[in-house]
Amino acid sequence: MQNNGEVAAQWERADPADKIEPEITVNNAPLPMALESLFASAGLNVIIYSKLLFDSDGKTIEQPMVTMKLEQVTAKQAIAQLLRKYNYDLTLDTNTGIALITARN
Repeated sequence: MQNNGEVAAQWERADPADKIEPEITVNNAPLPMALESLFASAGLNVIIYSKLLFDSDGKTIEQPMVTMKLEQVTAKQAIAQLLRKYNYDLTLDTNTGIALITARN
C-alpha cells in the first residue's frame, strides 16, 4: 500500500499514461460525490472512510459542497487537489487498485 504523501506527489505530476482532460468541472456537488465521480473517471475504485460520512450516532455528517473548474489536468490531479484542500489522506492498495480516503491526522 502507498500512503497519501507518495500517492499525491505522484498524482500531481502528469503521468503520460493518464488522459489529460481539456476541462474537469464539478458544480455544487457534495464532496463524497465529487470524489467518487473523479475516481470513476480515473478508472479507480474508492472507499470513503465511514467516519467522514457519519457521526458516532450514525447520523449523516453535512458535507462541503464542491464547485471547481480545472483545465488541462488528469482526474488524478483533480483528486489530489481536493484531498489536499479538504485535509484528507489517501491510501492506495496497489494489489487491488482500491483507494481508501480518511481524515488526515
